[in-house]
Amino acid sequence: MSQLGWSIPQGTRLPLVPPFGIVYQAWAPSAEVVTWLDRLSPQPTTEQRENMLKGLAFAREHGFVFGVRHPDVPIYKGVGVPEQIFRGAGTEFPIILESAIDPNQEYRLSNVIAPVFDAKHEVAFTLGLMGFTRQYSGAAIERMGRRLREACDRITNFAGRRLPS
Repeated sequence: MSQLGWSIPQGTRLPLVPPFGIVYQAWAPSAEVVTWLDRLSPQPTTEQRENMLKGLAFAREHGFVFGVRHPDVPIYKGVGVPEQIFRGAGTEFPIILESAIDPNQEYRLSNVIAPVFDAKHEVAFTLGLMGFTRQYSGAAIERMGRRLREACDRITNFAGRRLPS
């Protein structure tokens, strides 16, 4: 844990499972999303599946996703653990992907992530803001997300790629 809060170390590779896989799946065809959800192990509960679908819809609508710290799941402070935190048989992670945003609500922000697209309109990679140490209003998160999405859109366009419709 640093003075900047918890963030994923550079070079960490995480499996494309919730909460991080959502931003990669949001623009995929519906059949691919269903297949992705069906392959998750362990299988999400009905409530978790509904929340993931709401998270996908949020990503498509806003162009970014944001996660908050889960109040009931501690973040382990061991070495080399980031990859391990999001693997295994657990269904509860230290980060919760939000599927709605209230401009007046305060959130224990963990991350804001937006996609950069390739020529096939698929997510090539993501950019993320992390290391938050305090609460932020939904309005502040919306501004961060919009600015991050705009930066990702510029990268997409600069690379000669196109945004999905």
